[in-house]
Amino acid sequence: MAGRGRLPGLDEAGADAIVKRLVEAGIIFIDTADVSSNGVSEQIVDASIKYLGIKRSDVVIATKVCGAMGSRPNDKGASRGHIMDAIEGSLSRLGTDHIDLYQIHADDSVKPIDETLRAPDDLVASGKVRYVGVSNWSAWKIANALGRSEAKGWARFETLQTHYTIAGRDLERDIVPLLTSERLGLMVWSPLAGALLSGKYERDSANAEGRRVAFDFPPVDKSRAFDCIDAMPPLRMRTARLLPRLR
Repeated sequence: MAGRGRLPGLDEAGADAIVKRLVEAGIIFIDTADVSSNGVSEQIVDASIKYLGIKRSDVVIATKVCGAMGSRPNDKGASRGHIMDAIEGSLSRLGTDHIDLYQIHADDSVKPIDETLRAPDDLVASGKVRYVGVSNWSAWKIANALGRSEAKGWARFETLQTHYTIAGRDLERDIVPLLTSERLGLMVWSPLAGALLSGKYERDSANAEGRRVAFDFPPVDKSRAFDCIDAMPPLRMRTARLLPRLR
């Protein structure tokens, strides 16, 4: 099938199986990014949806823009030029005429914020984008963007995607109150801290394997993380004892 590709450690059949299981479980939201495997992730989303015969209207597709898609100066960032070019690439790779949620993937401190906000608003007006979101922005900048969008009548950010785990709860101080006040949705990336909280790693393990060994990301307070890991086994045992009583 045209556009079928491969992600590291996952072939097209594996991707199809994941998407099929999600849809059968009632999950209709699929989130990716143009920079993920340099566009291959978007291609696989499109190929899986078509291969499985899923109606486009039955899924919500989200993707992101800002990361480097080439080596030239205009191949990255949150400038109007890059956003307008990047949306065409994402639409083509995803095989669709619209993106349900288009997210600014990172903070671009070089570009004027009005330029960054105006481009997605034009995409919403054109029908190429349904809703706009943001990823990995600080609370003050999100608040600034929401205020400017309201004042100018532009499509505002409706969601935030950010890092959040039991070992890193900083966003509860200012991000969560902001989202609650302004009624923005929250999507969490890497809730297991890049597999650090998955149970594969121990505080003094000398034979650790997996992703964290080769790619130690996202950064977390390791001491706090291992304190959380140490506390999990007793909690799991208590949960196992309680479950029969709750059924």
